[in-house]
Amino acid sequence: MLFIQKTWLYSGIALLFFGIGGFLLNENRYLLDYIYSPKNIYVKITGSVMSPGIYEMRQGDILEDLIDKAGGLKENAMIPNFDLDQLLLDGQVIQLGDR
Repeated sequence: MLFIQKTWLYSGIALLFFGIGGFLLNENRYLLDYIYSPKNIYVKITGSVMSPGIYEMRQGDILEDLIDKAGGLKENAMIPNFDLDQLLLDGQVIQLGDR
């Protein structure tokens, strides 16, 4: 009997916890953005992209995000030895080779 009461109590606490979390995520998204806003970084990309230049990115973005922001790759682009999933660093310069 005591086990069943504890189970209901823990279930109720879990529902309350997830209900409040869901409310914050769905209704007050700006609160999460205010509490945790990723740092902006600046990365330069040159070479085989449509619009080379310096771009403001968010910490945690990857090379593929930067290429997309720069308009994508040129038609004859070659990107040997580049990991598109590599994290970008503030002040980084990426030179994509031309063919």
